[in-house]
Amino acid sequence: MEIIFQLGKLGYPVEQCHFGRRGVRISFHYLHEAKDVDELFKIMEKIHIDFLTKLVARKGIKTFAELQKESPNISDDWMED
Repeated sequence: MEIIFQLGKLGYPVEQCHFGRRGVRISFHYLHEAKDVDELFKIMEKIHIDFLTKLVARKGIKTFAELQKESPNISDDWMED
């Protein structure tokens, strides 16, 4: 998963978890201030946007429907108990 690799490079403790390794667990233990949490979410947003931008370019995606097809959301029933 791209987000695990990118956050790990930046020093954030993160691991894959849940059924099928589809989840991400991020430690907030070291984030003591609201600005630190805000920074983490800005970084996650950038990683996700960069991933989608690369996917669009690589697959020649032209519409939102094509993007949805190439990057489907995980169904609600994937979570472990």
